Amino acid sequence: MSQESKILIGVVLFSVIALVGGAFYFTKTAPVVAEDLVEVSKTLSEDSQKIGSPSAAIKISEFADFQCPACGASAPIMKEVLKLYSDKIYFEYHHYPLPIHPWAQKASEAAEAAGAQGKFFEYHDLLFTRQAQWSESKDAVSEFKKYAQEMGLDTQKFNDELDKSVYRERVLANKKHGDELGVNATPTYFVNGKRIEGGLRLDDWKKEIEEATKTK
Repeated sequence: MSQESKILIGVVLFSVIALVGGAFYFTKTAPVVAEDLVEVSKTLSEDSQKIGSPSAAIKISEFADFQCPACGASAPIMKEVLKLYSDKIYFEYHHYPLPIHPWAQKASEAAEAAGAQGKFFEYHDLLFTRQAQWSESKDAVSEFKKYAQEMGLDTQKFNDELDKSVYRERVLANKKHGDELGVNATPTYFVNGKRIEGGLRLDDWKKEIEEATKTK
């Protein structure tokens, strides 16, 4: 066998071994596989923002990003759902800032700072209503501070907490919780443990709620 043939065979064998080893590596390090149905308790957490009674028949957890356009479109629909079924739903909001959105993490921290003053969902609504405005800003943090002033919050406390990233770890804990559930897109909802990715129309939400009520 010529020296050239030996080299060629060696290269082929090395490539096969690398390919098999690579496949094994990626299999071993694959991300969490999203299941369609998750144990309800696993979708809830103490560090989320909440609406309703934990004893409600239907429990909805949302993982969302304030800079995500789909989340912005879904927010008013979910607000209407909560109004229509206020006696049946326990709702938790979880932060899931995506790395492609440069202001998402800070927006979540701002909402938490407002939440510390009892105004999380009011600030949540304002962030989504004004999403197009602050998302394109070169200094969204200044916009967040203006919103706090507009809402009549204690701006000295709000600004100080935002500047010092007081709620950074809380937001990251929300994100980690979503990662553990296999969340990789926003918005993602869990309705009594059933995964729903993307926004739904109001009529579709009504069907989901009624179905969840029947199976409870």
